[in-house]
Amino acid sequence: MAGVSKQCRFSNRQRAKRLMRSANQLVQFILCVRQARNVNRRRNLIRDLGALRLLPFLEVDEFKQEVRCSQQTFARIVSQIENCPVFHNDSATPQREVWVQLACALHRLGHCGSGASLGIVSRAKGVGYGTVSLYTKRVITALDTIAAEYIFWPDSEGRRELSAQNHREFGFEGCILSTDGTHVVLSQMPKLQGEVYWSRKCKYSFNVILTFDRKRQVRYIVSGWPGSVHDAKAWESGSVSKNPGQYFPEGQYQLGDSGFTMTREMLVPYRQPAASNPENAALNLRLSSARVVSEHGNGILKGRWQSLRGLRICINKPEDVRFACQWISACCVLHNMVNRERRTEDFIDRYEEDQEGIDASNQLAGRDRVPISLSNWRREIQSTVLDFWS
Repeated sequence: MAGVSKQCRFSNRQRAKRLMRSANQLVQFILCVRQARNVNRRRNLIRDLGALRLLPFLEVDEFKQEVRCSQQTFARIVSQIENCPVFHNDSATPQREVWVQLACALHRLGHCGSGASLGIVSRAKGVGYGTVSLYTKRVITALDTIAAEYIFWPDSEGRRELSAQNHREFGFEGCILSTDGTHVVLSQMPKLQGEVYWSRKCKYSFNVILTFDRKRQVRYIVSGWPGSVHDAKAWESGSVSKNPGQYFPEGQYQLGDSGFTMTREMLVPYRQPAASNPENAALNLRLSSARVVSEHGNGILKGRWQSLRGLRICINKPEDVRFACQWISACCVLHNMVNRERRTEDFIDRYEEDQEGIDASNQLAGRDRVPISLSNWRREIQSTVLDFWS
């Protein structure tokens, strides 16, 4: 019994030593980790605003490369958003000047691909990665607060002027606006129901409906729909489609392509086989010429605010979809602000969107099945337009 008891006590002492040795090793490991928490050596990055210090001294073309508009228009944008509460707080440390935050945001909104990445903007502007993201969100929030001042449906007098202008130029009496769908491509597959964002153009995108007037000003937006959704369905979800009487008095309408459903408020071209008729083909040609303003408007919008050609937002939750819609709206507000100034120095090349296969896909969607009342209405317009051009 004594031998057994001694052996047990010996085993307990050995076990205690092993536990003590393990505890000492763990303590030493924790101390080493705390002394060297960073695997890579930390760098003290210089945040001196970088190229932003030179921004006021750049020539017009160089200035436009940085912020996508001229000096005068940039100053105008600053004056419109500088009083927004998002740029003012009660902190003892004041925010950077509004023009600095705007310049960082416009760099991201105005470039696509890696040119709009946080790293590129951070190094170019001399601010931190997180700061670039914060400035962008503040500017988008500020633009959202003034969106109603720049994106609005024309009033009765404005509609009469637009109708008269379309009648003088193209023969479409009563036509006031033109609507088109465009795809805002995403830089990566969304994690939130990513498959529904896969469009017929074989890219992940949002399908955005934009309505333009003759001056290429955005008048109405429907956004938030994934790229797989058809133009007609996206349009029908908006307030204008649901309450047409509030926006189109009797006799007024807008133009759309064959991707939209024919209504009293939306004149669309003939589909096959009716489009093969010479008179119907003539109307389609005139309608296409009149509604080119929407294609030009989309081209100008994406040519200047190129982030809409490759949106660098991760769609992981519903809040990301809402932020993407705010981003798109902010670009449209900026488009209208720049376009309203009508400055020669603000001119920028229009982005030519790939149109291959669009008309074919729309025409293959089904025959030209239109109710008799709408068909007669379209023929009345057709007769007036063809007489105008004869």
